[in-house]
Amino acid sequence: MQIKKLTIENFRCFANYEIPFGGKTTVLIGKNGTGKTNILTGLIYSLSFPFAKNEIKGMQTIGTSSPDLKIASIDNKGTFDARFDNETNDYIYPIKITGQATFDNEELSWAMVKEKKGGGLSSSQYKRAFEKFQQYYNENNDSKPLPLLVYFSDSFPHIEANISAYVKKIFTSENGLPRNFGYYKWDEKNNCIGMWKERYTKIYTSLNNFKRPEFSIISELNDLYLILDNGPDSDNIVEMEHRTEVLRKQLEVVRNELKKDPEFIELNFIDNKLKKFTDPLEEKYNFINREFEIKQIKVIGTSKSEQHIQFEFADNRKMFFDNLPMGYKRLFSIVFDIAYRSFILNKDIEPTGIVIIDEIELHLHPTLQQEVLNRFKNTFPGIQFIVSTHSPLVISNLNANTEEDKVIRLENEGNKFYWEPVENIYGIDYTTNLMEVMESPYRSSTIDKLINAYLVLFGKKKESEAALILEKLKDYLGGEIPSLLQDEIENQKKAYL
Repeated sequence: MQIKKLTIENFRCFANYEIPFGGKTTVLIGKNGTGKTNILTGLIYSLSFPFAKNEIKGMQTIGTSSPDLKIASIDNKGTFDARFDNETNDYIYPIKITGQATFDNEELSWAMVKEKKGGGLSSSQYKRAFEKFQQYYNENNDSKPLPLLVYFSDSFPHIEANISAYVKKIFTSENGLPRNFGYYKWDEKNNCIGMWKERYTKIYTSLNNFKRPEFSIISELNDLYLILDNGPDSDNIVEMEHRTEVLRKQLEVVRNELKKDPEFIELNFIDNKLKKFTDPLEEKYNFINREFEIKQIKVIGTSKSEQHIQFEFADNRKMFFDNLPMGYKRLFSIVFDIAYRSFILNKDIEPTGIVIIDEIELHLHPTLQQEVLNRFKNTFPGIQFIVSTHSPLVISNLNANTEEDKVIRLENEGNKFYWEPVENIYGIDYTTNLMEVMESPYRSSTIDKLINAYLVLFGKKKESEAALILEKLKDYLGGEIPSLLQDEIENQKKAYL
């Protein structure tokens, strides 16, 4: 599934608004108040149509088989989704959010329409899309994956989800998880990371305790290697070499059998996605990423009752998931969530679908801000990412000259909201990106004003007044002008000599 366009009418700040999306990546930029969050919310509402409780004779629908899956509650009690008109001093209806997408190689269009306050959604407006999705769901097999849908808010992963009794019962069942569990709380601000970590830990422990007989084989092999390296008695060499060869063959058989184990396949899929995400983007610069690159993932028991997921990085550091720096923790949590939902929906088939991330740059070091989009695209090449950001670094390495990747700058003039495409940004330096693309000054306007005042007074030979301005600049900067800024001022002074 790939969303192509969203049309919004009388929804929050928008009277009539249409926005396209790139086939692979869409980055929304803009100042606060230009509608980024409202667009993402409208998109989430629109994508909830498969989870309506409507029934279709002879079919099991995704929403009816799970009480936790539901269509969006637009403009319900406590929400103000209808647009407020300042001239009439009233809310305007109908609210209409229309989505256009490709799904199962077909063009699909649907609308979420609410005619009046307190009314329900008009099911006829999304009926065809709903039926198409349910038909696909019922006819689906492992060769035709269900599309992933998931949203990560700017508060992710700080707020833990409350898990219902129904879900806990399913989660602890020995029968495995139903496929639609991959959509559980897909559209909420809180997170399911605790649930996924619990599942990962349980399976890892199960594999180690009961399904990894190769441990004993490896242990015996290591003992034999050690003896052989130290030079055993000549009478025992032939026997020990024969035993070593037998154990190697046994180990190969055991590992081949293990690869067929569903739990091993699950953990291997999650591990590989996390490792892929942290792999160096450019092999010749892999030394830069050693503190980020995951080499191994384990579950460590700190006590009989506590077990923690531990990452070992390429620089040999070892850290528990819960103790990661906030930037790492948010990114790894997003990858973990995407990977687990994908596996529940489609096993180890490469996932497709739509992932929405609000403020993708949160808590990230500048280097990771530059790399984060490419890392997500490399790790999940079949996913369509729609993200928002305030950081010019996030878009600095994105070539947005194609239909696949778009950077869209949101604008508003009073109550008039519109957008502009941003092109030719690949390789633009940070300052240009910040000033021209993001429409932000690259440093405080107060600093610029003081520098300009100083230069003008310097040029007019008003040395004492210029010196006073320079002191004000020092005070503003905490008592000292940084050497790089001082060099910049000295270079600019040459034009006034």
